Amino acid sequence: VRASRDPIHGQAHPSRPVASRPSRSSYALAVGTSASSLPEQTDLSHPLLTLRRMTKAVVLPLATGTLPDPLQAWADERTRLGHDRYDELWDGVLHMVPPPMYGHNRRGTELLVLLYPLAHAAGLSATYETGVFRPGRSDDYRQPDLLIVHPDHVSARGIEGRAELVVEIRSPYDEAWEKLPFFAEMGIPEVLILDHDRTALLRLTAAGDYAEVAPDADGALVLDVIPVRITNLGDGRIRVATPAVTVEL
Repeated sequence: VRASRDPIHGQAHPSRPVASRPSRSSYALAVGTSASSLPEQTDLSHPLLTLRRMTKAVVLPLATGTLPDPLQAWADERTRLGHDRYDELWDGVLHMVPPPMYGHNRRGTELLVLLYPLAHAAGLSATYETGVFRPGRSDDYRQPDLLIVHPDHVSARGIEGRAELVVEIRSPYDEAWEKLPFFAEMGIPEVLILDHDRTALLRLTAAGDYAEVAPDADGALVLDVIPVRITNLGDGRIRVATPAVTVEL
């Protein structure tokens, strides 16, 4: 495990570990807690399999499309049971993500209820857990918790490239910060990251990367896409103020 660097401040975060991208000619598996997340029969000495501690996500580069036994059967069973609902593909690398906890989804749902009417009034759509795809590819997408998008960028499978805003509600050891380069490449102008003790609003710069937006004189972060002000109150609480209502989540 190695600490990653905060892409905005350059500070080390031991709680947000990352791993270097594995070779496309081999398989790599990253398990956050222990090898117990794998099938009992998994041969950890398999020459095409390396085991690393990284995040809560299990990462499998699909170099050939077939995994070593019994991992292929395990992956197929996850798909059959619908356990792959939250999975993501990062440039052909499968990230198996566990389902979010109740508090995570409660906050996300409450936030969506507040954002939806404002997005609708602006001719936009606000959705929950929708994939953002690299246009023209099916092996490179991320699934933020919430997003606001223009109808021109919507397809049957999800969002094609650009959304106007994505929201990530952080869980311990998740990969929200590691998604920023992809969001920047898709031209997404704003990213809101909600953490237990920190709220960050990131805005895309002319250089193609994100800069963190400073709070205003009242301590609020002000969104561009819709009229919303968000204030971090500490202890995992935020205040969301719209023209119609102010709510603490």
